[in-house]
Amino acid sequence: MKWFVWIARLLCLLSMPDFMIRCGRRFQRGDAKTIDPMYGYRTAMSMKNQDTWDFAHQVCGRLWWKAGWMTLVPAVLCWAVSLWHCPYTQGMLCVWFVVPVLLEIVVHAATYGVVERALKNAFDQNGNRR
Repeated sequence: MKWFVWIARLLCLLSMPDFMIRCGRRFQRGDAKTIDPMYGYRTAMSMKNQDTWDFAHQVCGRLWWKAGWMTLVPAVLCWAVSLWHCPYTQGMLCVWFVVPVLLEIVVHAATYGVVERALKNAFDQNGNRR
């Protein structure tokens, strides 16, 4: 049963980097073709018009793809260390599991600020290019 906990930890740690890598590649390819309130990078500024939508997805796609790969390495390393430092009796949570998850959340949240700043620099508040 110990192997099941290790695999579950790995899948949990890899879910956010996997999401960012896959969505980043899709956004760069232009899979979110039209403004959609259910799919894509959805903020008030990105949904102003088609130009802001496309721009936001290009910037976000590039960032998420890079950030996904950057968070994948610490996640795998922490998982490997957790094999030795978090015995099965401690359950799912230990420092070597929580730290990469917090890092992934912070990196994911920070990309929103970067994309919104890029939108603000490229467009006025009405969505017209500067």
